[in-house]
Amino acid sequence: MAKVRGICWKQLTPALVSFLLSSCSDTSPNDPFLVYTRDLGSLSDVTTVSLELGAGDAYLFIARQNGMDVRLEVITKSGKILASSDVQGLVRGPESIVILAPASGEYSVTISPVMSTTTGNVELVVQKLPQVSAADRERLRAEQAVASATAATGTWDPGYWSPKLDAIEAAGKSLCAMELQRRCAWANTLQSWLRYKYLEQWSRSRALARDALASISRDERPAEYAAVMALYAMTLIEADESDDTTQVARRRDSAHTYFTEATQIQMEWGAIADAAWSRNAHAMLFYYQGRQQEAETAFVDSVRIAASVRATAYVQLFRKNLAVISRNSDFAQNIETLENVAAAIDPEQDPEFFGITQFQLGERYLEHGRWRDAVAALAIAYDHLTSPGDRVFAQIELARAYLEAGRFDRAGVYVAEARAVAEQINQAPMRLRLRQVAAELAIVENRPDDEIASLEAAFQEARETRNQRDIGLLGTTLARLQLAAGQIGDAIRTAEISVAAADAGKDVPELVNSLLVAVKARLAASGKDDLVVANGYLARIDELEVSQQLPVADAEKHSLLAQLLWTRGDRKGALDASGRAVNLLWNRRFAVDSPEYRSGQLRSASEIYLRHADFLFNIENTSPNSDFAELFLFVNALKGLALQRQILARRERAVLGSTQGETLISELTRAAAAAANDSTEESADAHEVQSRLEAALRERDLRVHAQIEAPPIDQYGVADIQSMIPEGTAVLQYWLKGPKALVWVISSDSLHTLKLGAPEPIRSTARQLYAALASSEPRTAALQQQLADMILPPAELRGAGAKLLVVPDAELNAIPFSLMVDAGASVQRLYAVSLLTLGNGSPSKPESITLFGDPAYQPQGKLPPLPGTGREVEQIANQVAWRNADIRTGTLASRQQFLVDAGKRDILHVAAHGVFDLDNPQLSGIALSDLEDEDGFLTLADLWVLDLSGAQLVVLSGCKTAFGAADSVEGLSGFPASLLAAGAGQVLVSMWDIPDTATSQLMARFYEELVTYQRPPSAALRAAQDEVRQIRRWRHPYYWGGWVLIGTS
Repeated sequence: MAKVRGICWKQLTPALVSFLLSSCSDTSPNDPFLVYTRDLGSLSDVTTVSLELGAGDAYLFIARQNGMDVRLEVITKSGKILASSDVQGLVRGPESIVILAPASGEYSVTISPVMSTTTGNVELVVQKLPQVSAADRERLRAEQAVASATAATGTWDPGYWSPKLDAIEAAGKSLCAMELQRRCAWANTLQSWLRYKYLEQWSRSRALARDALASISRDERPAEYAAVMALYAMTLIEADESDDTTQVARRRDSAHTYFTEATQIQMEWGAIADAAWSRNAHAMLFYYQGRQQEAETAFVDSVRIAASVRATAYVQLFRKNLAVISRNSDFAQNIETLENVAAAIDPEQDPEFFGITQFQLGERYLEHGRWRDAVAALAIAYDHLTSPGDRVFAQIELARAYLEAGRFDRAGVYVAEARAVAEQINQAPMRLRLRQVAAELAIVENRPDDEIASLEAAFQEARETRNQRDIGLLGTTLARLQLAAGQIGDAIRTAEISVAAADAGKDVPELVNSLLVAVKARLAASGKDDLVVANGYLARIDELEVSQQLPVADAEKHSLLAQLLWTRGDRKGALDASGRAVNLLWNRRFAVDSPEYRSGQLRSASEIYLRHADFLFNIENTSPNSDFAELFLFVNALKGLALQRQILARRERAVLGSTQGETLISELTRAAAAAANDSTEESADAHEVQSRLEAALRERDLRVHAQIEAPPIDQYGVADIQSMIPEGTAVLQYWLKGPKALVWVISSDSLHTLKLGAPEPIRSTARQLYAALASSEPRTAALQQQLADMILPPAELRGAGAKLLVVPDAELNAIPFSLMVDAGASVQRLYAVSLLTLGNGSPSKPESITLFGDPAYQPQGKLPPLPGTGREVEQIANQVAWRNADIRTGTLASRQQFLVDAGKRDILHVAAHGVFDLDNPQLSGIALSDLEDEDGFLTLADLWVLDLSGAQLVVLSGCKTAFGAADSVEGLSGFPASLLAAGAGQVLVSMWDIPDTATSQLMARFYEELVTYQRPPSAALRAAQDEVRQIRRWRHPYYWGGWVLIGTS
């Protein structure tokens, strides 16, 4: 445990280093060898003193610091720095240098303030060392070795210290052999510190600190005694791999006594800043043992004590530590504290502290559900941290961030990388945390057996060391893992141990998590006594009153109560409780104070939504002729949630008349995309820009979404939805996330429901079909027919030749339904049936068009040119009698021109590359002309300020332009959805990369049908596809079948 997850408790040790230096720097005003002494007062700038020194003479330079931190340097006449000293963070005691003057002459001594303070002063003392005997020379060499090492204690590179410690140890042994008790203690303390801080040699460090403590008189040197005592207490906390866990726990318990005594001595003898530091270290011990409340109290004490002597740097540092561990306090306030600390740190001057602060920010962002911010902060931390152990911790937390984001592949990469290094370092906290994250990944990837044995060993280790916080965290994860593996009895026992540990540590968020898992375990057991215990756990969560602080957990509590009531046979009570859970999530989703409502919490929300859907299915399934109308309405509301929220937010922004911050958001989005595309590796600069972008987006969300009144989830009944559907049109709405796959066939006057069987065979066939379509495999036709037989209702239900509106689900989102329906039937895709009311009305005949094609890409850039798209847009403009046709090619096909032209014509046609960033969908977009003064990247942020209500149709004729259509229980999201939210009536996109020549042919016929023959877009598309498929070389649907029409009208 080099650091407990990066918390700063080993950066600054004033009393300790003060003792190390002062032990070799005693002087007297009557000393005959005194060369110079002067009180320089409180420095605000560099002070220089000139002195004449003799060749070969030994000199001791001391800058006695009282309440301020300075750097001491000795410089030759030629300007060469002969020696320097600046112990990091030291504001009490001396900076000290011993030199042998290489030549007689004038030397300069400079004293530079490192940290400004409101009080404090510095005294400079220069002492010529007397002629010494051979024995004294040995002593001088030993003292110089130790003094030189002491002056370099701010050097963080372990590789710097490894080769030096043998010489320092030899010097220390010489001093001890000469029976120079104070010098001996000084050398042992220095070695203990170096082995502890840099090399993590815990047992050796502990033995040296114990020897040093025995060499110091408490009565004669109380401050030094207390400093070494605090160091010894710190060494008691650490454990080597071979240590017996019972002994480790016993040692840690004894460390409390030493920390308490050290702090008391320091307060008694006026070493107030040192007492603040010792109290800070003691707080860290409480935190490490899972004693949350005592840790918070101790950190508050350390801040108060440091503030009493105006130790500003300490106040800032200790407040940061307090913010990090105060998990029960206001999240936003703690994050703001850390952000302020990070902003005040110069990463060039103090990269380690900056890295640690970014690490802590990343952890807090994760606890707040802000996984994108977490990834940015943790990547910056990884680039600035120097300790291998700290870098591994950053990798572990990056894995956790990607896990929360639903990017399991990236999480797996970081877990593997962290494991490779962690095996060499072999630190217990690192090992435990890594096993926990690996187990979380195993749960979501449905392979719990892979990690159970490893996490059980980690959990047992935490129990043996009596670390309540680790017991709670690991136990909660292990119980979930055991539940996933079907080990219900083990899960119950583990969860209840976790509950007790979180309760003992007064850790409310972790207590709630462990209680929820304990409820799930008891419900899985489902015995009568189990249900009684589960009910008691739910009552305990109610007592904790976490509805405001942990809203998703509060909703999960109601959902689990519903499951309990269902198990008891109270179906009405279950449905009521589940409805409360759903409404809590629904209202929160629209209220969006929730940058925290990210993928990780969305997974929990999805469980709640799906549980409610299952309740509805099971209730309605009891009727043999049920049309599952209630489930239909609920699924329809869910599928429209994401897009409806976007549309209402844009309307609210228009009402507010505010574009504040939109320019900044647009600029940051393009900068983040450019930085991300500059390198194939993780870039700290890219993540920093992304972090700023996320902050701007959150500010906008808070400003705009706070004005939105959430529409009721049950705002539409079946009759309301039927009234939205035109005559001669049938809607197919699919649901593949329940126990049985369903399709509803709804028209203006009927609703029919078909059970399609188990969902997984359908999903598997859809995956196979998409792979075959996107790679022009010959087996496509057989898979098309197989899937059609599985999912299509009979023709008499959907109407032969009728227009079909399809609301797909899960893997069906990737399948163009036009491939499977009757010849002549036109197909359009919807996000949800109820969104028909949010479109821009019945379209008139399109008469005007703006076309973007053949953008000017950089010759050496990543994107290949698209000359075929230039010919495509010229052909479209010339073959149809448009009233207005604006062509933008080459440098005119720019982002700025797009923002000017978008929405002015009936149709907007864009033939360019689509780029999708799976990690940051906000950075997805369309690559327009890459100019010297503009990168040309059109992003989702740009669409936020566009008004496309004048565009009946937007055509994205490029590579895989349906990018970003990621499916969740809340419906599809991505670039097409954002175009619809911007006001476009319909969007035509491709599901896979289609060759330019085939696309040009299809588009020419599409526009002829659309404009010349005035056919609706869905029928025009079907006619164009039928023509292209007649061409022999393009007969495979790979060339024409990937086009999908999506709309709200």
